[in-house]
Amino acid sequence: MLTISHLTAGTAIATKVKNPKKIVILALISHYFFDALPHTEVGVIIKQQPFRYNWETIVGIFDTILGIVLVLFLIKKFSLNRKLVFLSAFFASLPDIFYVIFSRYLCLDNTLFFQIINYPHDFSHFETPKSWWIVGILTQVLIIVISYVLIRKWSLDGQKS
Repeated sequence: MLTISHLTAGTAIATKVKNPKKIVILALISHYFFDALPHTEVGVIIKQQPFRYNWETIVGIFDTILGIVLVLFLIKKFSLNRKLVFLSAFFASLPDIFYVIFSRYLCLDNTLFFQIINYPHDFSHFETPKSWWIVGILTQVLIIVISYVLIRKWSLDGQKS
């Protein structure tokens, strides 16, 4: 799943939940829950490109930057608690962060440690087949839109109290 989807869902969690321990747990659970939905990974869209790894890295970095910019925009627009949003967004993305660091950059994906911490991530993953990539993108757009609607509703509810 794209990083922007996880970051936006994490922001929604922090908008409603104010307990940091609950935020960490819910953000992690949200990652596995959303990865279990049909979705498209960056590599599925661009696997036929001759420089797949380079393009995948560029698109992944762009996705992450766009996600961070969206989170910062939401914090400002709805006057959200920065610390709680950053905590939630971080933990909503943590399994992917582990995967990228250990597998892509440290090349430790064959180690027992990596396989143990990555098992829930692999187990919950439901990547759409390449021919269905548009369905996988629409799932993520839906997550972002629903998260935005919830952030808006919950932040306005909080301002009324």
